[in-house]
Amino acid sequence: MQKTEGRMQRKKVEKKNIEFKKRNKTYSVLKLIVAIICVLIIIVMAFYLINSFMRISSIKTYDINFTIADRVGFDLDQESLNFGTATPGGLSHRTIEITSDRPLKVHIVVQGEVKNWVNFSENDFILDGKKEIGFSIKAPAGTPFGNYAGKVTMFFIKP
Repeated sequence: MQKTEGRMQRKKVEKKNIEFKKRNKTYSVLKLIVAIICVLIIIVMAFYLINSFMRISSIKTYDINFTIADRVGFDLDQESLNFGTATPGGLSHRTIEITSDRPLKVHIVVQGEVKNWVNFSENDFILDGKKEIGFSIKAPAGTPFGNYAGKVTMFFIKP
């Protein structure tokens, strides 16, 4: 009787071990599947990022300078967007000429404390040859006197 009980207990233990091993194999397979999916996602994201950066042909950045005062003045510097001096609520306009010997998509981004004040004639266009882009800046009425700055970045992207 004791031998029979001992055999039954061993069979129960063996059965539990077999079930444990089956569960363990299932979890191992699931872990492997999740790991493979994660690796694939990382590869796809890396490919996308590399492809995006390889499409950028060049980047051109212009400094923006703008002064709010009780008088009006202008600056003819061609290397930056110096909008000169304006009164609060006043408007100032500048243009930049850009050229390309092959078709490129142009994407413009404005940064800095003046980013909400700057408007430009167009964005996300195809440049093929020469083009003049108009920029205007208008500080809100009531803006305190002072110097304000920012940057315009133009991304030239292979279509």
